[in-house]
Amino acid sequence: MKHFVRYFLILLSILLVTAIIIGLFYIRYAYQTLIVDNEASFPPFIVRVINKLSHTTPAPKIIPKSEDTIQILEGWTNRDIGQYFEHLGKWQSEEFLEVAGFPQVDYRGNKEMPSLKDLSGEFSFLTDKPKYYGLEGYLFPDTYRIYASSTVAEVIDKMLTNFDAK
Repeated sequence: MKHFVRYFLILLSILLVTAIIIGLFYIRYAYQTLIVDNEASFPPFIVRVINKLSHTTPAPKIIPKSEDTIQILEGWTNRDIGQYFEHLGKWQSEEFLEVAGFPQVDYRGNKEMPSLKDLSGEFSFLTDKPKYYGLEGYLFPDTYRIYASSTVAEVIDKMLTNFDAK
């Protein structure tokens, strides 16, 4: 009789451990299918509670920036490039020329024109360029991929970096 009780207890403990293991797998499966896969249908405060209880943080949503492709042709002057950007609807030609410099304008004595930013500290090839003239001839003709939200200064910086690299 003692052996029967002993075997019965061993069998009962094996069945209990098996039931616990199967139960844990079932709970995990139910959690995955009912809660995680349907998280969007729950109110936000429930999602926060679920994330706190499961010690997970939601993955950040990566939204890529939209890009544009521009093509600056060889032989274009600053005025041509400005008109190209105006034709694309990016900026007015004047906005581009205020940053890049108007062609054939001496900025030393011209008080009507805005002063040019000195970029010779950022680009070594601009140290020989007179500081009172625009970037005429230094904007490298090429095809560029720019962000749709780029500013004129960022595009000019990209063109000068390309000039420096080549």
